[in-house]
Amino acid sequence: MAMRMSGLMSGMDTESVIQQLVEARSVKVKTAKNSQTKLQWKQDIWKGLNNKLKTLQSKLNDLRFSSGYAKKVTKSSNEGIASVLTADSAVNGVHTLEVKRMAKTAYMTGGKVSRKDGKEIDITKTKMSDLMNIGYDEKKNLTLNKADGSQTVIDLTPETTVSEFLTKLKAEGLNANFDTKQNRFFISAKESGAAGDFMITGDAEALRGLGLNMFENKTAANSPKRLDNTDASEVRGSTRLDELMSFPPDSGDIPGGRTLSITKDNGESFEIQLTAYTRDENGVRHFNTVDDLVTQLRKHGVDAAFDPIQRKFTVRGDVKFADRDDDFQGYGDGVEQKDEGVLKALGLDSMSTSGYSGGSYVRGQDALITLNGAEFTSTNNTFEVNGLTITTQDVTEPGKSITLTTQQDTDGIYNMVKDFLKTYNEVINEIDKLYNADAAKDYEPLSDDEKSTMSESEIEKYEQKIKDSLLRRDGSLNSVGSALRNIMLSGFSVSGHGKMYLASFGISTLNYFAAPDNERNAYHIDGDPDDTSSSGNEDKLKSMIASDPDAVISFFSQLTQSLYTEMNKQSSSVEGYRSFGSFYDDKKMKSDYDDYKTKIKDLEKKLTDYEDKWYKKFAAMETAMAKLQQNSSAVTSLLGGQ
Repeated sequence: MAMRMSGLMSGMDTESVIQQLVEARSVKVKTAKNSQTKLQWKQDIWKGLNNKLKTLQSKLNDLRFSSGYAKKVTKSSNEGIASVLTADSAVNGVHTLEVKRMAKTAYMTGGKVSRKDGKEIDITKTKMSDLMNIGYDEKKNLTLNKADGSQTVIDLTPETTVSEFLTKLKAEGLNANFDTKQNRFFISAKESGAAGDFMITGDAEALRGLGLNMFENKTAANSPKRLDNTDASEVRGSTRLDELMSFPPDSGDIPGGRTLSITKDNGESFEIQLTAYTRDENGVRHFNTVDDLVTQLRKHGVDAAFDPIQRKFTVRGDVKFADRDDDFQGYGDGVEQKDEGVLKALGLDSMSTSGYSGGSYVRGQDALITLNGAEFTSTNNTFEVNGLTITTQDVTEPGKSITLTTQQDTDGIYNMVKDFLKTYNEVINEIDKLYNADAAKDYEPLSDDEKSTMSESEIEKYEQKIKDSLLRRDGSLNSVGSALRNIMLSGFSVSGHGKMYLASFGISTLNYFAAPDNERNAYHIDGDPDDTSSSGNEDKLKSMIASDPDAVISFFSQLTQSLYTEMNKQSSSVEGYRSFGSFYDDKKMKSDYDDYKTKIKDLEKKLTDYEDKWYKKFAAMETAMAKLQQNSSAVTSLLGGQ
């Protein structure tokens, strides 16, 4: 900005004179800026109201279909046993539930582990050679047996550290940790259920050194041998059963079989018919293998595995095997056995344990319930059955059951109506407040100079007065408010009841003198305990929901559909004026706001030009006066003046 020097010759305060002239002309700029500011505030108010209207419209969208009211609830006679979430598709009625078994996660707590030299265990430094007898070039093998029948061999060398062993287990999908305070391994499946069950079998020395020789694991004392080869190392999980034992001749298309009898530790007994092969639906023969036998045992609840390294069967629990063939001879080692029979062929003629490590194992199992006489299983304790999501907390007592009662959620319908009316009231009260606001025609936005003389609270109060008045008697506001009020007063035909109104359900506005200002169009539910204005009245709405829910649903679905349709109409797009979904002329307001920017810029330029013009005029005057003074001095000098 150029430096201006004025009034040197004339002695006039030309700066003040010019500023007064400019001030008179600046009224247009200030007026335009004030109008722009008020337009910005008006946009902000409409945006806030528009959001509330859209929230109401969203609720109407959920309520305008009768299916939106089809809420159901299921009550459990014992929440300590089972809780239930209910989908709309659930069948009304009383259901009988027995919780027979809770899901468990397979969890192994190892026995206490100690170094041979008595030193503390460091998982990153302690090696297998510190925990067990293992030669320099020796390798010990463990087998991880999973419930799906898969097996993974884990090699241990003298240099393998505890940390590396844990890494191998984790790589196989297990949670594994070694607690250095307790000196124990803690190993578990990542998910609950029988599918996560596992066994660790293998070298007895390695299992003892790691504290994983669970006391309930028994291993066959003898390895099964092929009929034509006594080399036990030849036997694998894929070895055919007819390579281990003889089978009776076929009877037509039915293969001859042998019988293996099993008694579990809980006293349950069953038999497995062993055959050389089975036929599929196409008649193709498939030879049965050692792994197929393990699968059959597992199906009957026996934790069994075949160790591919040791070539031996391992079972968990005090399981007894017996051969029911005719040449059965007697007992041995607490287990029934037979010379050259099924037991001997499979190496099950005697079983032994390697000692108790002090550890324990929780078997992974599926949860089991009986609902209305039908059994259902789940890998966790949650069951989804025909619209019911049942979460079990505990088992029922043997022979006893609890009831689950599914019915229409009358409280849910009531709360939906109440929530809708609450949102409607907030919107209509806001509309009435803005439309009926007091005028503020003598109030204009404050300038920076005016604000400098006022406190923050004074400024806020002053500006709020203007903001509150900006939608007074607004046409768009009146259009939306009138449309909503008219529909809420409408009646709708309901089967069996004729035309019904909100008042038919004990829902109405307060009388003119009882209602607070700008709340005369708000609705109140008779008997609503949260509404002091109507809580003492008879609750017609709840009574109607209980006695005739279809009538309530029919009326409110029609009412909300009408409101939704009207609000769609009120917020439809208008070229150049409003966007789709807007209840006010948002496009026009933005366009007007941008026009103010241009207008203010032009007015400010004109004002600057006007100011520059006066500076030039006064500068010319000062120049002329300076020349006049110069000429006057020259004449005086010629006449001999001083």
